[in-house]
Amino acid sequence: MTVAEAAARYIAFCEGMTPASLDRLEAYCAPDIRFRDPFNDVAGVGAYRRVLAKMFDDVGQPRFVVATWALQGDSCLLRWRFSFRRNGGEEVTLEGMSELRFTPEGLVQSHFDVWDAGQVYELVPLLRTLVRLVKRRLSVR
Repeated sequence: MTVAEAAARYIAFCEGMTPASLDRLEAYCAPDIRFRDPFNDVAGVGAYRRVLAKMFDDVGQPRFVVATWALQGDSCLLRWRFSFRRNGGEEVTLEGMSELRFTPEGLVQSHFDVWDAGQVYELVPLLRTLVRLVKRRLSVR
């Protein structure tokens, strides 16, 4: 399987992910996959599954949409949008990027997400004001 085929396959999995599909994670990820995002840094497919299961527990109707992707060697860079519903039904959309690395067999060896965690902090009433003050202080006016 080429890296392009493996990337397309994993992207399709992520875009169609449901709680039930997490049982098939081993078909896409190496047993010792490393996953990192602003809140997690875990190793192993079981730990990665727990991160994804928690996402389904924490937010309503989570959905990933990959806008663009590019390949270089055994790596793939993704630009994506993640949307979900908050408790009150309000839709929230975050944008970010991922770096994926693949094994020669076409399994994801590492998945590193980069996105602005401040977008999530602003959803927490207690932190919203503080985050906005910091942004105002650091921005060029």
